[in-house]
Amino acid sequence: MLGPFSAADFAFMSSLQDIRKYLYSQHIFSAVRMTLGIVLPSSLLIFAFGLNLAGLACAVGSLCVALIDTQPSSFTIKLRELAGCSIVVFVSASITALTQDYPQLLWLVVPLISFAGAFAMVFGARASLMGLNAVLVMILGLTLHDSTTHAVIPYLGGLCAGSFSYAAWSLLFARLTRHHTHRRALAECLFATASYLEARSHCYDPDISLEQCYQQLLQRQLAVQDSQQMVRDLLLNDLRGRHLSEIDLERLRQFNLFVDVVDLHDMVLSSQTDFELLREQFAGNDSLIFLRDLLDKNAREVDRIAEAVVLKRSIRPYHNTRAELTALTFELREAESAGIATQHPAAWHALQTSLTRAWQVKEMVDKLHADMLSTSNTTPLAITSVISRFRPRHTLWQRPKRWLIDQALRYALRFTFAMCVALAATRAISADHGNWILLTVMVALRPGFGQSRERGMLRLKGTLAGCGIAVLFLMAQPGVVAQFVLMLASLLISLSLMQRNYMLSVFFTSIEVVLFYHLLVPADFHLAYIRLMDTGIGAVIALSAAYLFPFWESRLIRPQLQALLNSFREYLAITRTLSADSELDYRLARREMLLALGTLSAAHARMILEPDSRQLLPGDVRRVLLQGQQLAAEIASLAHLLKTEPACRPAAEQALRQAEQLLTSLIAPEAVIDEPDEALPASDPNIVNLPHSAYALVRTARRILHPQAFEVVR
Repeated sequence: MLGPFSAADFAFMSSLQDIRKYLYSQHIFSAVRMTLGIVLPSSLLIFAFGLNLAGLACAVGSLCVALIDTQPSSFTIKLRELAGCSIVVFVSASITALTQDYPQLLWLVVPLISFAGAFAMVFGARASLMGLNAVLVMILGLTLHDSTTHAVIPYLGGLCAGSFSYAAWSLLFARLTRHHTHRRALAECLFATASYLEARSHCYDPDISLEQCYQQLLQRQLAVQDSQQMVRDLLLNDLRGRHLSEIDLERLRQFNLFVDVVDLHDMVLSSQTDFELLREQFAGNDSLIFLRDLLDKNAREVDRIAEAVVLKRSIRPYHNTRAELTALTFELREAESAGIATQHPAAWHALQTSLTRAWQVKEMVDKLHADMLSTSNTTPLAITSVISRFRPRHTLWQRPKRWLIDQALRYALRFTFAMCVALAATRAISADHGNWILLTVMVALRPGFGQSRERGMLRLKGTLAGCGIAVLFLMAQPGVVAQFVLMLASLLISLSLMQRNYMLSVFFTSIEVVLFYHLLVPADFHLAYIRLMDTGIGAVIALSAAYLFPFWESRLIRPQLQALLNSFREYLAITRTLSADSELDYRLARREMLLALGTLSAAHARMILEPDSRQLLPGDVRRVLLQGQQLAAEIASLAHLLKTEPACRPAAEQALRQAEQLLTSLIAPEAVIDEPDEALPASDPNIVNLPHSAYALVRTARRILHPQAFEVVR
């Protein structure tokens, strides 16, 4: 049902702290860069030189190139991306403009550009964006009804000027503000880690179900991984090729903060605790309240550190946790006096471990404060070793994966057919702004069926609300200055929300476009109705085309699950031989495992948007994600144990070896998998639990990978 925004749509702005995080994030900072890069050159051409057509084309070229510049990246990667996108945009616009007077040829050009732009996803995310930008500039170029020389040259000249001027502006902006960009990326990583700590604190709250807590933990863990990778792509890329003597204090402190916040996340991840047992044994006891408040206070302290990083200022610790730590120590002694240690040793150990981890979290947060003023490398890692092993995640072109070729081909055929239908509808309607049908199809039709259906509905709702607000605003007869200011503000907000909240981004984009055309043609109120009609037609075409050559997400589940299990085997093998010399190898293996877990989680989220009949065991896939999260926490816990308690190494290595063998057994579907021996000699519950967690993951994974062989699993 279409209607106004729900409370969930504005949830990320529900508190002052959320608004501050939004203002300190990369999203708003990138949106300012993009808005200035789009508005300044086009305004100069229109208002200073009176070149309206060239100015509008300049804005189009700047916008198309800006859409690939939404994520911060290193200077070298950004240079290749922006230059490549500028060339692609100019070629697409030239072909479109020169075929305007030849309708038959246009029916050949539109399908070719549409197919190539959609199929580009086979070469990776950045290539996909570049391909869709080629389609976007083709759609916008279809409004150029006059293809004579006096119109084509200003149009192509303005578009070329806009694309290359934006590229130059973005590179200059990136060079001048690289330290500030790094600080914001690091702050986002700290904010995400604080959010993870907050979600972890909810596990000690009996009023919140554990199922809800685990789901929230998984989502926030994925956000942590994305933010960590952003810092790697920026900071470590910037450090490459630099001698240690060339690293200034700013970069050194950022390196210390980044390594330590990753360690903080790893420490909390490794504090594997039987929360169900804790809740059952200590229900009504103040211990759970103290543990919850401890993590919550540390989360708020990490938030304060993140804000200080953006503002480049030092702060003193504000949230004192000594009272909770002292009270929890007292509760632990009281429990020991009551005989809990002998009557319920597992619950006793869980509470004791939670207290130990609480102290360690406090020490790590204190170290983050110290990193703000550090003058040397305070981490256990050598900077040169980290840089030598670093590989950037985002590249312009990636080697096509076998399963992705089929998905890209199906998407390209579906996309091309939908664009042809949209072009026919545009020509039949002959509306002044009929290209919005093509634009709606482009943004609503996604590679996955569920994504297309969701995008179409969100776009329709956002357009409906945005046009309604814009019309109400214009009915109040505001001045030109007020209209222009609101238009710029809408552009800024829509760009900043593009990756965070799609429907709100469409909402502000609708306001911006209506005001833009109203400034060009005053009192053109019917534009809002035209846009609503075009959006509705485009959404219907996109939703209908989603059924053509569908590629169901269930086809990705098995290869991505296999990749996750392979990453777990690597992680177990490296953890089993963990030493001071292999610390960096361990961190890289842990990162790859968490990235594989996030990839499978994203595929599962897309799959559940599709019809039930096309889903592959969604309950089992969800169970694999939760079991994988638990197994990852237990492996991290044993890694911490190997580094701090050498006496436990033989038992820990045995548990890790058993878990690795269980995961290896998945290679042979006919193999019989026995449940691990219960009598593994160890005092730490994580050593005992690890093989059983691996066994549970194996059982669920085999049901998905080898359903015909599941009956041989005991």
